[in-house]
Amino acid sequence: MVSALKDQIRAIPVVKRLVRLIFFKNSVTFLPLTDTIDRNGFSYMTETPHQDFLKRYEAIHRRFVKYCDSMAYGVMLPADLVQESVLTTLEKWHRIQKQDSLLAFMVGVAGNIVKTQFRKLKRETRIEIEKEAFRHLESAAQDPAVAYDIHLMYKAMERLGDQEKECLLMFEISGLSIKEIAVIQRCSVGAVKTRLHRTRQKLQELLQDSHSAGSTQSASTVLMMMISL
Repeated sequence: MVSALKDQIRAIPVVKRLVRLIFFKNSVTFLPLTDTIDRNGFSYMTETPHQDFLKRYEAIHRRFVKYCDSMAYGVMLPADLVQESVLTTLEKWHRIQKQDSLLAFMVGVAGNIVKTQFRKLKRETRIEIEKEAFRHLESAAQDPAVAYDIHLMYKAMERLGDQEKECLLMFEISGLSIKEIAVIQRCSVGAVKTRLHRTRQKLQELLQDSHSAGSTQSASTVLMMMISL
């Protein structure tokens, strides 16, 4: 099946360099494809190696997908966010100085993509995207109560500032160190620690406001639920 799919991809006419990503559950097959000209003058995709990027990305794939699941909720499909982030990173790959910090770089890319997409969305479109996201959440959680608690957490996160939300997700969901977050957010380590502390407190207060809507879980408990999905 994979071989047949690769053959289909190679046969797609292209005008410029493209990249196709194929995801299989928790792993990723990366097919960097460039155009070549056959004897009839048609341009086709052919596979070229990009082993350095693939090796580094495979190591962070699961953590990055979890980050995208949280960042994209109600704004865009997580798979689209993952793919756009990878494409953007690949385009800049030769200019990235700290390639060992790939996860840190990519969460920054993903955050910018979400902000741009959010500004473009109309209210009606966002409601539909959020409904679809909740259906996927219910399927993943396999427990309506857990799905609802996580949904309320996402809604509470919408009331956080951009830096607060990104800082929390980078630390709790993607496992970035405080030092790495400080580099991404261009602030001191102390500022990140303070931001994390205040964000956790703020989230707890927001979730307490949601208790009347049916949630009785603490912020830390719901974050653990999100990590376990």
